[in-house]
Amino acid sequence: MVWAAPALRFPVALMQAAMATFLLGAVFTATEPYADLGVLVCTMEPGTIAALHPSILEHLKLCSMLTGAQRDAVNAVLLRGSTAYGHPSGWDLETLQRLGPLALALNQTTLSLVDKATREAFARSIAATYSTQGWEQREQSLTLLTAMAAVSHPRPKRSADQEMPAPNAPSPPAGCTQEPITARVLSESILLLDYDSPQQFYLCLSDSVLQTDLERVLEQPLTTEYLWVLKKRLQEVYPTGMPDAQLRRLGPLSRLYTVQELSQWQVTSADTLCALLNSSDGKWSSAQKQQLIARFLELGGNLTGPLLQQIGGIFLCDLNEEQIEKIPPEAIGSAGELDISSCSQNKKDQFYSKAQQAFASQAGTKVYYLQMRPYLGGAPAEDLKDLAENGVDMDIDTFLALNPNELQKLSVLDVKNLLGANIQQLKGAENQTVVMCWVKKQSQQELDQILGIGLQGGMQEPSPTTTPPPLTA
Repeated sequence: MVWAAPALRFPVALMQAAMATFLLGAVFTATEPYADLGVLVCTMEPGTIAALHPSILEHLKLCSMLTGAQRDAVNAVLLRGSTAYGHPSGWDLETLQRLGPLALALNQTTLSLVDKATREAFARSIAATYSTQGWEQREQSLTLLTAMAAVSHPRPKRSADQEMPAPNAPSPPAGCTQEPITARVLSESILLLDYDSPQQFYLCLSDSVLQTDLERVLEQPLTTEYLWVLKKRLQEVYPTGMPDAQLRRLGPLSRLYTVQELSQWQVTSADTLCALLNSSDGKWSSAQKQQLIARFLELGGNLTGPLLQQIGGIFLCDLNEEQIEKIPPEAIGSAGELDISSCSQNKKDQFYSKAQQAFASQAGTKVYYLQMRPYLGGAPAEDLKDLAENGVDMDIDTFLALNPNELQKLSVLDVKNLLGANIQQLKGAENQTVVMCWVKKQSQQELDQILGIGLQGGMQEPSPTTTPPPLTA
């Protein structure tokens, strides 16, 4: 017997410390000592980041998300002033922009050292692109802007002695000690920075702005706390409920409404429902989304192709059978490929029937197969046999998603013709339950002779028996 040393397992922290020691030795002999690490730098412990050469920050830009402790370590390195960016007190707008993704890690301590004018210019550059950012990027931008707001000095309160209002200027709402929020203010200000408390934001929001410029208010980066204020003000402006045209402008604010509140919404147009379901504004809970769709249908709405795409696969399967029955076939035809793999068998059957009607004009062609493929989980055996005769070369994933009960009705030749050029893939799926059940019902002789791919487990032919000759006198 040959003795082998047992495998040693080192704690992650110990391994990282050893890596750091090795790399520190290489710092002065290589221009890019961390280039080979790639995204491994994203797993470094905060202490390791702080101990390494400041150039490690350039590699941390690869990380899509840093932990809170890692961000603290980044700030600690920046505060030493030994990086290529210099000390924060000397940063200008160009320096902040060169930080790239690292700017999202800046905390209040670091930001407080940056010149106020520079900080505000950087905040405005972020706010200018906020409405076009993806949801995750918005969250990061909002975190940074919130930190900037925390270190900004409150705006001084104005008095009548200091400034006389313009003749046509709106009078400030009662309790508003700052400039009332108007269309001009929305174009020039960052509300989160310029209105230093949710209370002032609440008091300075006028009814007219909410009625005519709600969309522009929501284009601004606002924390959840400010969004709750906005929701409260809208309830005051529309005590009996918002009109359909205003609902479509709610964006991320819509996600703060409860299922009960959604049940009272006047969602009467497909455009409004489509706008509300926009994924770039955040995620709906399953219950919220179901209620929103149910309310739309309750008010007489029809599910169109674009709406079906917005609803998406998993939520599409949450529709009840009565709601699915109301979907017009032409909506399936214009929806593109829909994922209904998580639906119950009854619902798959319903979607298949709708798709059949939608693509009937293409029946008998390969184009028809491609259009019907997402819905074949609801296809009966007779239709699958027809597809087999057309030589569709079905892929194995689609085959495994077929109705198991209907699949068992297919012969060996049917399956060979259905899979066509992909028949060899059936061997790789032989341990799948649906394939095993089908194989057990087939003749092993047919499996060997017709498929010839080595599938085993079929029914054996009874061996012939020899009949003895008749007795003679």
